Amino acid sequence: MPAAVALNATLDEIAQVTDPYMTPSERLRRNLLYLTRSRTGYTYMQDCGIRVDRRMITAWLAEERCPRPEQQQRLENAFRLLRRRNMAPSMTRRLNDGGGTRVEIYPVDQSEVDDRHRRTARWRHRTSTAGTPSSRPGRAATCTR
Repeated sequence: MPAAVALNATLDEIAQVTDPYMTPSERLRRNLLYLTRSRTGYTYMQDCGIRVDRRMITAWLAEERCPRPEQQQRLENAFRLLRRRNMAPSMTRRLNDGGGTRVEIYPVDQSEVDDRHRRTARWRHRTSTAGTPSSRPGRAATCTR
C-alpha cells in the first residue's frame, strides 16, 4: 500500500469518516445532515455532481425517497471532502500543541525507495541466528525492538 493511501486512510479514521458499523441508511442520513448544515456543504454537493433541489433533499432526509446508488456515492465523496476540510484546522492545532509534533512517514517496504532516501528504523531490522526457529525455512525472522 502506498504511504499516501495509508496516511489518507488513517486521517479518515481519525476524522471519523469511515465507520464499518453504520448501515447504508444511517450513513446516508449522516452525510445529508452534515452536508446540509452550511452553504459550504451545498457547494461541495454541487462540486461532486449532486444537482437536486431542497425538496428532494428534504424527501431524502424524511426517507420518502432514496437517492440512486451513484448519487449516494457522490454524497459520500462530498461528505469525505468537506469533513477533511473541516478537520484540517483542528488536526493542525493538535499537532502544533506544545511546541509541535514531528511526523515522518516511512514505507515499511523500502525496496522501491532510492538508496540515498532510505531510512533505517530499528524496529525493521530482522535478526536470526542458526538453530533458532526463526532461521528455519518457511518461518519469518523475529523483529527486535
